[in-house]
Amino acid sequence: MIIPGFKTSATTRTEILDTAVKLVYSQLYSRYAQVPLSELATISSGGTPSRGDPTLYNGDIPWAKIGDITEAGKWIDSTEECITKEALQKSTAKMFPKGTVLFSIYGSIGKTTIVARPLATNQAIIGLEPKPNIPSEYLYYCLINARLALFADAKGTSQKNINGRMVKTFLVPIPPPDIVDSVVKILSTIENGEDTSKLLDLPKFLKDQCSIVKRIESLAAKVEKAHSIQRKAMEESEALNKSISATKVKTLTAQYGLLELDDFIIEAGYGTSIKCGYTKIANSVAVLRIPNVASELINFDNIKYGQISSSELNRVLLAEGDILVVRTNGSADLVGRCAVVPALSEPTAFASYLIRIRCDRNIVTPEYLQLLLKYLRTENQLVDFARTTAGQYNVSLGRLRIAKIPVPPLSEQLRVVAYLNHLQKKVDALKHHQVETAAQVDMLLPSILDRAFNGML
Repeated sequence: MIIPGFKTSATTRTEILDTAVKLVYSQLYSRYAQVPLSELATISSGGTPSRGDPTLYNGDIPWAKIGDITEAGKWIDSTEECITKEALQKSTAKMFPKGTVLFSIYGSIGKTTIVARPLATNQAIIGLEPKPNIPSEYLYYCLINARLALFADAKGTSQKNINGRMVKTFLVPIPPPDIVDSVVKILSTIENGEDTSKLLDLPKFLKDQCSIVKRIESLAAKVEKAHSIQRKAMEESEALNKSISATKVKTLTAQYGLLELDDFIIEAGYGTSIKCGYTKIANSVAVLRIPNVASELINFDNIKYGQISSSELNRVLLAEGDILVVRTNGSADLVGRCAVVPALSEPTAFASYLIRIRCDRNIVTPEYLQLLLKYLRTENQLVDFARTTAGQYNVSLGRLRIAKIPVPPLSEQLRVVAYLNHLQKKVDALKHHQVETAAQVDMLLPSILDRAFNGML
């Protein structure tokens, strides 16, 4: 069974449930007659009231969209939007009673849930109202089983879709009521992540499938455990690197005190707001933007060019050793990231979302300043000058100027840069290895599920 104290993720649990459904239903198909889904349920689709009429919305009737049933899980009792009774009269939207099984046929195909309270849906969802003596949960699992087969036959180009006819004609097994009850108990138990060995009086062919699923769960938990160990190793290496950097900065501060950046900034300012494009035309220059700086190492991929007036160009033209800082972005993680400008092969400027700092290199090296700014950012010490404005996080030049760092002699700065860069290279190598091994681990679970379905576990 599952490793003690360790639970599989929701994604893995879904994959296990899908495989369990396939295993169980493969047995049912081989033992019992099949009928079209239309013989087990009344099938119809929903509709969308006119968005141009606000009186049709904000009522008291839940109205489900694909996002709602994706979030709901097995049962749905609430929705993001509600409609009015008038909306039902003026559109193809209709009420589905409790117990109806909902199934998405456009976009995200095969999202399935059971109605826990009466509600309506849009046209991307069909409702299957079970006929007498057909349990909603059995129909629910029939549709999960149908999802992969229907998706394989899905029509459409930009996104695959299916239609109501495909659902209505899909064949499902009709075992005796006691077997139906056993199927629902088994699959509900698996879906809830519980132990199927506690279920009693199951027919042998279903017990055998439960044993296979238990084996899958055990192996899947080990795969997830491997992922967890990898993530923890990566987190610990990052934490160690940060701890070493913090210790080094504290030592330098104790020895040399702190200076404001303004004490050694020769020039600083914002970039150009000129409109740029990917095509280099006459009198245009390269313009570095946030994507060229975000990795904290200048890259020249997807360079844009702009025609900048000679007067402005003098202000925004970059030189080797300048530092570019991301000053504004919707992601707080990007704000404050910086990179040192390398030797340039052509005249290059920078965009307005960046700040250029040119420092007195008789006092501080650009590489040392970049590392200290990175330290302040990763230690959340730049939060004091990161503010939100209309959803954007910002770093002002004024706040940058008063940021304080220790400034040892240039020879010591070179040693610090070499030492911390060496540590970062080790972390980067570990990250690369983690990505490679994670890809290998990712291949294990699909292989396990495939072997299970083919009777090889």
